[in-house]
Parts: sequence; C-alpha cells; structure tokens
Amino acid sequence: MDLKDILYLLGKKVKIIDTDDIQYIGYFLDYTPAFNNPEDEWSISIYPYKSSNSGMGFFESDIKSIEEI
Repeated sequence: MDLKDILYLLGKKVKIIDTDDIQYIGYFLDYTPAFNNPEDEWSISIYPYKSSNSGMGFFESDIKSIEEI
C-alpha cells in the first residue's frame, strides 16, 4: 500500500485492520510522509471525531487494510 493510494480518504471515516487483525474506526485527518519520519515510512493518524484533539497513529507496516465506511 502506498500513501498516495489512500490520500483520497483524507477527512473521511475509515476502518483500519492492523497486522494483528485488530479493527480501528475513526476519521483519517493527518499523515506524515516517510521523509519526515525517523522510521523512514509514512504514517497516518485517525481520530474518534473530527473535532478530537488526540488520535491514534499507524505506520505503513502496521496497516493490513484501510477502507472508507
């Protein structure tokens, strides 16, 4: 999965399944390109509500699937 392939989901409610098959639901509101991450991979953040101040981050290698809901 490439970051540019999921940017169309920015601002939308998504379901993420991680590599441990755990499901997360939230709004995809933020991302960091690989060149800005010390781990050299892109990451995204999802938030429970669009107005939330804190969310949960996922590195590219942690995401098994992502889809709009």
